[in-house]
Amino acid sequence: MGWIVEYLQNVITEMKKVNWPTREELINSTLVTLVATIIISGFIFIADQAISTALEVIYQ
Repeated sequence: MGWIVEYLQNVITEMKKVNWPTREELINSTLVTLVATIIISGFIFIADQAISTALEVIYQ
C-alpha cells in the first residue's frame, strides 16, 4: 500500500516539472495539426480517386 502513495508523490513531483504550453502555443499547434490533417486527407482522397479511375479503365 505504501508503494501507491510513493508512486502518486512521484507523479505529482514529475507533473510540477512539466512545461505546459501557453494558450497561444496550444491554439497554434492545434491549427497546424488540423491544416496538415486536411491536406493529407485531400491528398489521400485524390490518390484514391485516381487509382479507382485507373482500375476501372484497366478492368473494363
